[in-house]
Amino acid sequence: EESVIKSDKSARLLDNGEISEMFSRIESIAQIFISGTQMNEITSWIEDYNATTEIIIKAFEYGRQRGKTNLRYVGAIVKNWTEKGLFTKADAERYLSEMDETYYIYRRVMDALGFNRNPGEREREIISYWIDEMGCSMQEILDACAKTSGISNPNINYVNKVLQNKRKKDTGEIKVSKNLIMQ
Repeated sequence: EESVIKSDKSARLLDNGEISEMFSRIESIAQIFISGTQMNEITSWIEDYNATTEIIIKAFEYGRQRGKTNLRYVGAIVKNWTEKGLFTKADAERYLSEMDETYYIYRRVMDALGFNRNPGEREREIISYWIDEMGCSMQEILDACAKTSGISNPNINYVNKVLQNKRKKDTGEIKVSKNLIMQ
């Protein structure tokens, strides 16, 4: 019975010109013919994720750029974006631009450390902390990375300490020993 209800909702949505236009755009972008089952799945994103036709189309465009237009992949993008409060093409483009900048920074730091891999989750958190919380410039981060050239095992934690010590020095914070506190 649930599938009958869903198909009835989908039929009503198909009567909507905006939805019909969305399916035409998706077929053009993905170069596929959308079946009735696929239409139901796509329209469920509108109901389940409160997605707009605009964000769904943008998600297909994004997927197409990456060579992935299957519904599972695009549906995950739509869900992720709507959970982040992205509902328009402009929202998505702004978000993607910020992500490109962030990933450029991650990649640049890893290259400076001599790592030929993407950063792990904790490494991304630390790098983001340097920029967002500490307000470090890219040059300050790269200078701190350069200080790892003298150690046998360069790592993010070492760079983090270099940046924290520099900040303490710049702000005049004094290291207080445990013994001093106890007195």
